[in-house]
Amino acid sequence: MTSRPLLAFDRDIFQLQLHGGIRLYFTHLSRALLLEHSLRFRLLHPSFASDVVPLEVELRNNMLMRGIRFGALLASFASSILPWPFWQSRKIYHPTYYRNPLLHLSANAVVVTVHDLIHECCPEYFDPNYASSIQRYVRAKRRSIFAADAIIVVSHATKNDLLRIYPQIDPARIHVIYHGSDHVPLICPSSPIEPPPDGVPFHKFFLYVGSRRHYKGFNDLLNAFVKLSVITEEVGLVCVGAPFTADEAARIQSLSLARKVISFQADEAQLVRLYQNALCLVYPSWREGFGLPILEAMRSRCPVACSDIPSSREIADGHAFFFKAAATTELFCIFEHILGWDPLLRAFHLDGAQNHASRFTWKNTALLTCNVYLGLVN
Repeated sequence: MTSRPLLAFDRDIFQLQLHGGIRLYFTHLSRALLLEHSLRFRLLHPSFASDVVPLEVELRNNMLMRGIRFGALLASFASSILPWPFWQSRKIYHPTYYRNPLLHLSANAVVVTVHDLIHECCPEYFDPNYASSIQRYVRAKRRSIFAADAIIVVSHATKNDLLRIYPQIDPARIHVIYHGSDHVPLICPSSPIEPPPDGVPFHKFFLYVGSRRHYKGFNDLLNAFVKLSVITEEVGLVCVGAPFTADEAARIQSLSLARKVISFQADEAQLVRLYQNALCLVYPSWREGFGLPILEAMRSRCPVACSDIPSSREIADGHAFFFKAAATTELFCIFEHILGWDPLLRAFHLDGAQNHASRFTWKNTALLTCNVYLGLVN
């Protein structure tokens, strides 16, 4: 009887992120793989049982080093490149981030996921103070990309960026596999809508989700919202993510928006309630690899306004309102349109957007990823 292939994820991203898109990707991919497919899994030093609860978990040595971050990281890196027992012939290692300096020495098949190439394509989007950190990050990612036997990218936009930056890569090694969106519950049109979470003081509000730094376009959103605040006093802006920095708070105060713009730290259930109640999700990023909040909002029957960039065009597929990145007047016009939207047209639009988003499932992500793994071991 042929042994089943072994798959290892390391714990790297779980050490780096308490929240975030890459952590969410590996959490839901792991769960879907374990539920839907007959692979046998070896998770190297899983950090948080609440993230990934495998059906079969074999912990390697050095578990006593879990409390020592650097030591555990080195142990994970070393164990990932060593060959596993000789009677287990098919092995795949899928690192969760790009920090393994020994990856090119791996005795196992290696799969790397590339989430975006924003640092490589648009270094000018970042604060010059981060230049040396970005250079280290880009070098580490490049090492991982060229050490991989197969490369997963999360969109065709990201694949195009990858081949533009590294034209020597064989396109046959690259596999486009979208994220799922069904970690967010599907909201039926007839379902009663729960009110916004406590702490949201607005009856009507636009919604922003995620990081606000660098290329995310948050200042563009504020500039458009200032124009809106001139014509209406009753609409707020809720920003889900970290509390405002001192610079952000000063900027909001200087625009006389202190009573109209709030930051809110939401768990998954609260985020769904925000999507349900928002007038619209605003996604003004200048560049992205995927854009998961777009699908989350659509699945929750929340309209989406997003910048007209390749990844958002690809993911939203015509089910969003598009505006040119950094074009605050265009975004303001969308705000006005949404405030005056006919309810029947709104419902028709949301039906189509929700049907579109519901086609993105983690089961399908896992199936396509499993095919990549099996293509290597077979």
